[in-house]
Amino acid sequence: MHRIINDDFPGGVDINTSLNASYHGYSTRQRNDIHIPQTRTKLAIESFMRQGPIFWNTLPEELIKLSNIKQFRRKLKKYLLKGHDSD
Repeated sequence: MHRIINDDFPGGVDINTSLNASYHGYSTRQRNDIHIPQTRTKLAIESFMRQGPIFWNTLPEELIKLSNIKQFRRKLKKYLLKGHDSD
């Protein structure tokens, strides 16, 4: 998702990453989240097109704002492992 958001995705794949704010004019807490597309099948529900934005929207703002992919990967790894520490 980081590469898609920062237009660094290889292969020229066009994935819709519209924000919720572009779908309505209401000022909600989720207005800056990526819009999660509606789906009807189990295959579509489990696809990257739906699961990617769901995961991305759960990340802290400090991770989302990083534009450097190396910094993003390092901090994402720390973030994901932080909840699984046994210390």
